[in-house]
Amino acid sequence: MFGQMKRSKSIGVLTLVGALSLSQLASAEAIFYRYVDANGQRVITQTLPPKMAKRGYEVVNVRGDVIRKVEAALSEEAYAKLKADQEAAKRQAEADRQLLIRFRSLSEIDIARERRVNDIQYNQTMVKASLEHEIQELARLTRKAADLERKELEVNETLKHSIDTTREGIQSRRQQLADYDQQLVGIAREFELYTERFKYLSSRAIQ
Repeated sequence: MFGQMKRSKSIGVLTLVGALSLSQLASAEAIFYRYVDANGQRVITQTLPPKMAKRGYEVVNVRGDVIRKVEAALSEEAYAKLKADQEAAKRQAEADRQLLIRFRSLSEIDIARERRVNDIQYNQTMVKASLEHEIQELARLTRKAADLERKELEVNETLKHSIDTTREGIQSRRQQLADYDQQLVGIAREFELYTERFKYLSSRAIQ
C-alpha cells in the first residue's frame, strides 16, 4: 500500500511538471508580430520578415495584447533632421541663457539698443562730414583742372590722381553710410527679437 501511494505521488508530480511544461511551452509559442506591410495592410504573423523589422512592429500575444512595441528605424534623412533639431534646440537654450545673463529687464534691452543706435548715428555724422569735405574738395580740384584746360594747359598727373582719389573717397563714404543704414535695420531687428524672446522666457518662468 505504501508503495502504491509512493507511485501515485510520483505520477502526480510528473503530471504537474508536465502540465507546467506544456503551459510554459504554449505561452512561449503564443507570440505574434503585428506590423504594416508595404501595401499599408496590417499583418499579424508568427515570424517577422527582416525587411519589416525596420518599419516598426508590435509583439502581441494570442489575445492581441501588446507585449512590446518597437519603433521604426529612422532613415538617414530623418536621423539627420533629428540631429539638426537637437543641435538647434541646444543652441537656442544657450542663447536663452546668455540673454537672461545679459539683460535683467525689458528696460535694459531698450537702453542697450539706444546705445548701439547712438554709436552708429555718431559714426554716420562723422562720415557725412568727411563726405561733405570730399565733395567740396572734388569740386575745387575739378575747377582747377577745368581752368587749366581752358587755358589749353596740360592737367598734370598729380592733379588727375588727386581727382581720382577724391572720387574714390566719396564713393567709399557713401558706401559706409549705406552700410550704417543696414546696421541700423539689423540692430532694430536684433533687439526686437531680444524683446520678444525675453517676454516669452519671462512668461514661461511665471507659469
